[in-house]
Amino acid sequence: MSQTRQLAAIMFTDIVGYTALMGKDSDKAMELVDVSKEIQMPLVEKHHGKWLKEMGDGAMAQFASALDAVNCALEIQENARVKLDAKLRIGIHSGDITIKNNDIYGDGVNVAARLESIADPGGIYISESIEKAIRGQTNIKAMDLGEIQLKNVDYGVRTYALQGAGLPVPDLKKDKKASGGFFAEMKRRGAVRIISILIGLLLIAFLGRLAYNKFRDNTGNASTIEKSIAVLPFRNDSPNEEHLYFCNGIMEGILDHLAKIPELTVISRTSVEQYRENPPSIIEIARELNVNYILEGSVLRIGDRVQISAQLINAQEDKHLWSEQFDKNIETADIIFQVLAEVTQNIGRALKANISPEVQERIEFVPTSDITAYDYFLQGKEHFYNYYRTTDNNNLTNADRLFDLAIKQDSTFGLAYAGKAAVFVRSYSVENRLDSVLIYCDKAILLDPNAAFAYMIRGGEYYVAINDMKKAEKDIKKSVELSPNEPTTVRELAIFYAKNEEYIPALKLFKSAEKLGPDPLILAATFYLKGYRAYLNMGDMDKALYFINKSIELNPLWEGTDYWYYIVTGKFQEALEIAKNKNRNPGITYTYMRGKSDSAVLYLDQLEAERKVREGENYVAETANSRYGIALIEVGRTDEGMAIINYHLNRIEQRMDAGTASSGEVLHVVGTYSFLGETDKAIEYLKILDENYPWVHRIYLLQVDPLFDNIRDREEYQEIVNNQLAKNKSIREEIARLEAAGEL
Repeated sequence: MSQTRQLAAIMFTDIVGYTALMGKDSDKAMELVDVSKEIQMPLVEKHHGKWLKEMGDGAMAQFASALDAVNCALEIQENARVKLDAKLRIGIHSGDITIKNNDIYGDGVNVAARLESIADPGGIYISESIEKAIRGQTNIKAMDLGEIQLKNVDYGVRTYALQGAGLPVPDLKKDKKASGGFFAEMKRRGAVRIISILIGLLLIAFLGRLAYNKFRDNTGNASTIEKSIAVLPFRNDSPNEEHLYFCNGIMEGILDHLAKIPELTVISRTSVEQYRENPPSIIEIARELNVNYILEGSVLRIGDRVQISAQLINAQEDKHLWSEQFDKNIETADIIFQVLAEVTQNIGRALKANISPEVQERIEFVPTSDITAYDYFLQGKEHFYNYYRTTDNNNLTNADRLFDLAIKQDSTFGLAYAGKAAVFVRSYSVENRLDSVLIYCDKAILLDPNAAFAYMIRGGEYYVAINDMKKAEKDIKKSVELSPNEPTTVRELAIFYAKNEEYIPALKLFKSAEKLGPDPLILAATFYLKGYRAYLNMGDMDKALYFINKSIELNPLWEGTDYWYYIVTGKFQEALEIAKNKNRNPGITYTYMRGKSDSAVLYLDQLEAERKVREGENYVAETANSRYGIALIEVGRTDEGMAIINYHLNRIEQRMDAGTASSGEVLHVVGTYSFLGETDKAIEYLKILDENYPWVHRIYLLQVDPLFDNIRDREEYQEIVNNQLAKNKSIREEIARLEAAGEL
């Protein structure tokens, strides 16, 4: 894994008014992007720069010289004034950057992006580091705007606006602050991956930690759990830096084994990763993670020789409890697994944790003896972990390739098949994705009965894609039994219970997941799912929004996830604004708004045209979104609309007969028949839904979606709705009582 640090001048650019234009004239907006690129790319090359990224209407470039960056920006603006039917904003900063796996992030990137976001239309804002570097250039003038506190930059940045012919003169009376819409702007450009890599790793590590500490301080720090432990990232002492994956594999192997012991509370790897570089004291780490014990260690690998060192520390007393060094020749993988098992058992004894014979057997299980297969697996696992942190699809591709190599080397290596299943779960565009996931999970479990991750993946597919709740519950519970300290596994069981309206066990599991995964990335997802799957489903709208907002506070990548909350609560205008701000097609949102079918069809026609081009000869018009079909009927395109509606009615009714339909699909059948005026049929399916499926949040959607207007006066409708609302109210009251008693 290559990583270099250097000083560089970073230039960010974007088109002013692009978002609004996209909503009015997408063709014109895309034409502007093309012209802007045609202007900028040759000039970046001319001024000895490197074109790094395109982000919708925005771009980023790197220069070795501050003067080159400034001259390039000036020439870009000069050309844009003539050739571009819009204005550009440009920000430039010189600072420390990190280049890792062909991606770039760091202070230079963050500050340049913030400067661009506050620059005047047609203007160029630079930081003091750039201004100092060009101060001797008499042909370049800059206006001092003073020190500006840029959003999410923890120091003031002295900022200058370049001046000259055609450049705007800033209004010094205006309070220049970094736009709070920066992350929304980046995500509007479709740059989820860019945010994750360029800004996320730096910003989330800093802000997330602060936000979590604030959350913990506001809610009261729970009493430290007696047998709680965090395994810090092991130090890679190998002369070959690329052996970091092996070092991480050893650390995570120990962590995974410890997580199998029910008496222990083990913090996830993701949550300790923030302490890899420049960690605070052991006592401070323990306080932040709310643990009593810390394990730290190192790995030295030279050829087939490996030295593994580990030491266990009582963090409350800053006292070493146990330490050991293993010096092994790893001709086979068995040796590594013996060391992992021995370290785990020694820690268990030191903490006086009971290790049952069943758990002992799991810890001592050897998944492969082939050291080459194991090495491929560890490399693949590291790429998959990096994909999870960055959403970089290159990591997913590399993980898939390395898991394949591991299987080719040892066809009985169950964990490698589990890795393949995890890759396919995220490969949404792959044909036969579900079949591939299930096949690889089945193979992994057959070869390795301890493959908790494979059970979790398979269980998730059973209830999400197949709607087989019995199989789902069995698999997910098995995954928690095998790995009771893995926050994603615990959270998956919480989601399962919440989707089945078992809210009290769901909330208890969400609470456990919060303790096990305090890292901002994991905790943000936990908070969002707790708000969306539990509190929204039971009708506690205030707490639902509270936890959804908490997730956004911890991780800006969750911005926009409150969209469905506003749909379910009937706040369609707010949902529409989110859709537009996030550069989503707002057509579906308009279908929830009375009298907006023309707008819905306008946008959904565009979406269908794009789908037709994308799918080519495989395109089938009837498979379009069913709400599009309803909107088509409302604007007089009845034949097109009915073709779509009938396709979906037949499809869902077949799934109902097979027992694989979801409650959302059945509710759509109710809404379709209600819209068509076939109210008796609508009530018939409403009763089927009420008797056989969990309502969750759909009981609230039922009350605000205009599809159901024709049956709201029916007595049967009112009885079903009132009964479910009363049931949810009773659940909320019981949960409030348990929360007040400290039991939730």
